[in-house]
Amino acid sequence: MASSSNKTMTIRQFAELCGVSKSTASLAFKPAAECPLAEKTREAILKTAAEVNYRPNWRGRALSTQKSGAIGLVYAGNSPYMSNYYGLLIGELMDRLAVKGFDLMHIRAGVGGAALQRKLAERRIDGCFFVAYRAELIKLVDTRAVPSVLINGNPYDNASCVHIDDIRAAREATAYLIGRGHRRITFYNDLIRDTGHRSVGERLAGYREAMRDAGLSEHIQSVVAEQAQYAEHLAGQSPDIRPTAVLGYDDQRTVELSLELWRQGVAVPHDLSLMGFNDEASSRNTIPPLTTMRFPVTDVADAGAAAMLRRIEAKSPAAGDVVQLPMTRVDRDSVGPPPAS
Repeated sequence: MASSSNKTMTIRQFAELCGVSKSTASLAFKPAAECPLAEKTREAILKTAAEVNYRPNWRGRALSTQKSGAIGLVYAGNSPYMSNYYGLLIGELMDRLAVKGFDLMHIRAGVGGAALQRKLAERRIDGCFFVAYRAELIKLVDTRAVPSVLINGNPYDNASCVHIDDIRAAREATAYLIGRGHRRITFYNDLIRDTGHRSVGERLAGYREAMRDAGLSEHIQSVVAEQAQYAEHLAGQSPDIRPTAVLGYDDQRTVELSLELWRQGVAVPHDLSLMGFNDEASSRNTIPPLTTMRFPVTDVADAGAAAMLRRIEAKSPAAGDVVQLPMTRVDRDSVGPPPAS
């Protein structure tokens, strides 16, 4: 058959072309794991579809199945950190959803959530994942009774939430530094990332808890400063009062601090140990490689996809679960013993 576009071909016409019923033709486009048809029948239908360049109409499918086959990934600003572990997470989510016949649709919400409102009004999405979100965007989804799952954010009303146990992660990171002999340990964040995100306060709280538990309350110190400024400050301190270890809020900022310390002649870890969070690519590729707490990409994708699919199948806007996951330590070369007095 000629390979020409058939954008106007209906599922009924396509079924007649294949010599099968409308429902059988429709079932052939389900993922192989979910398709009840004999493999030979499914392959024959898909072969015909390829020959005539037929694609199911999402609007027609949405009307008949009450599903669009798409799940939104909603964010308020720029694309959510595609260069770091969030990029890996999004890829993992796409893989898990594809097995169940869903595509992941990136939606930059726009002013007042206009883009999101259009997708909801057209019933283009069956659910929404939120990263880097605003509360008013979740309200838009709630009013349409569309299931939502928040990825590593603050729990909110009816939405399911999958996030990291940041207090525990910071406690474990601080305890590790203490176990290596450090007493003067500072928690560091920069001006850019000193935001209202849950993880900022929780990582600081976990650090403080671990320091108090170790009887080191007098050494609790948190610093918010630009990297170059803080590196210059550390370099100017005498070794007997300077922190022997710095626990950074995340890898990106900690790696940038490491570079500025190098420029100031402060050697990591000989003069000062550094540790971060998330296990971003930068942490593996810097010198020295950064010891860090790993963000559990695979576990978050598993829990997030499962929560979304469960809520879609339930066809209910009822409140979802809150899943909290641990981080694990990755030992590299940026942590050593405290410098000799």
